[in-house]
Formats: sequence, C-alpha cells, structure tokens
Amino acid sequence: MKLLTANGDPFDCLKSQGYADPLACPLFGFEFNNGGTQTAYYGNEDPTIFNSTVWNSYSVVFTVSNALANAQSAFFMLTGPAPNIGIVVDRVSFDEYTPPQANCNQIVQNGNAETGTMTGWKVNGGGHIGIISGGDNGSAHAYAQTSRTGRHFGPKVRLFYIEDSLPVDLIKV
Repeated sequence: MKLLTANGDPFDCLKSQGYADPLACPLFGFEFNNGGTQTAYYGNEDPTIFNSTVWNSYSVVFTVSNALANAQSAFFMLTGPAPNIGIVVDRVSFDEYTPPQANCNQIVQNGNAETGTMTGWKVNGGGHIGIISGGDNGSAHAYAQTSRTGRHFGPKVRLFYIEDSLPVDLIKV
C-alpha cells in the first residue's frame, strides 16, 4: 500500500493516530449486506512504521463471522485516511491463517527477540512495535514499542492458543 497527496506526492500516515485524525493510516474492512448494511473494520497489525517511499504491508488476522459468511453481498474496503489522500494497493490477497505450532510448556508464544520475528506481538492501543538492537543481559535484540500516545498503550504478546490452553489451576505465574 502507498498513499499519495492530491498532487501525487508520497504521504506518510501515522498508525498511532485515531481514525478521525488527518494523519491516520487506512483501515481495512468489510461492508456486507444481510437485509441491512453492516461493516467491520480491522487495524493494521504489521509492526513496521509506514514509509511513503516504499510499498507498505497491511496484515490482519480476523475470523469470518457467521453474518459475513452468509451475506447476500460483501465488499472488501479500505477507509481513511484524510480526504484528498489517495490509496494505492497491489497484490491484495486473503490467505487462511495457520497459527504456529503451540507449545504448552512455553506459555509466552515468542518471548525472545533473538528469533528476529514479531510472531504473536501486537500493538496495544497506539504506536509501533519492532525489534531493536541491545537486549536484556547482553542479548543482541529486544522488543520495543514507540510512539505511544496513551498511558495504557504498550506491547502485548499472545500467551497460548485457546485450543491448547491449560486448566487455570495448572497455570502458575
């Protein structure tokens, strides 16, 4: 995805900005009709900062609801950013999500930034999350959330998959 001004110049949005903000990035969504129009929107879970000079990824994991699956008609859409900002897309695809193999002996799915992946990590609220140099106890990398816009915003990581969850009395923190 790329964004362009009305003059065709590259435009940088900020993922941390709310939908109504002029610097907000686009939201992915569906519009579907089951006798009445319904919409569902999803924020970009790609952890990279939007960069107007390159193609930007947009990724989201969602569940197809019963209402969407049984809709009379449905449309994929991108909404926002501000008026007069063009949205350029290419290589749009929907792929079935296959979660990584769970390991119930390791409750935090991906707690080590040394793997070089962001699997399981997401932005909580606003900001950006990524891997930086200089980790704990001399390790090479760490996870960092930047551009936080609220006190309650911070990184979050998937702990375990519902189908592999342990009974509550067996989990000790």
